[in-house]
Amino acid sequence: MEIIEKVPTTIRKEALDSLADQIKKDNEFLMASFKAKDFEAMAKLYDERHGVISTRNYEIIYGKDSSKFWSGVWSQDKTLEFKLTAVHLRDLRALQKETTKPLPEEAYDAVAFVTAEIHVVQKSVEGLVIHNDTDTHDLVYRHNGKCPWY
Repeated sequence: MEIIEKVPTTIRKEALDSLADQIKKDNEFLMASFKAKDFEAMAKLYDERHGVISTRNYEIIYGKDSSKFWSGVWSQDKTLEFKLTAVHLRDLRALQKETTKPLPEEAYDAVAFVTAEIHVVQKSVEGLVIHNDTDTHDLVYRHNGKCPWY
C-alpha cells in the first residue's frame, strides 16, 4: 500500500508489508460482510480493532455499536469502498530504549493507527456513480514480533 511505504519509521519492512496485507484483508472482509448483510461480523471486527466511525453527520460510533450504522446505510444497490488517508506508526522498541524498564516478551513491539474514508457508493446500471456518502473510520493495529498484526 503506497501510503504505508511513505511513512517514515524504524519498523521493519516485513512488519510494514504484513500491516498492508492485514489492512487489505480487513477491507475485503468488511466489503464482503456488507454485501452479505452480516453487520454483526463487521461490528465484531470494529470491536477487535478498537474501531471508531465518524459519520458525515458528525456522529461517533464505537466498535460493536457499528452494526446499527451498517444496517442503516445498507441497500442492495450499494457497495463499500475504502480509501486509506493516514497511517500513524509507533515503534515501541524505540520507546523501550528510552526507558530503564524493558518491555515484557509478550508486549507489542509496534502499534498502527489507520484512518480511511468509507465510501458507501450507489452506481447506475451503466456503472456510473450516482450517489456517494463518505464517512471515516479509525482502526488500531497492534504488532508483536512473534505474530502478524491483529
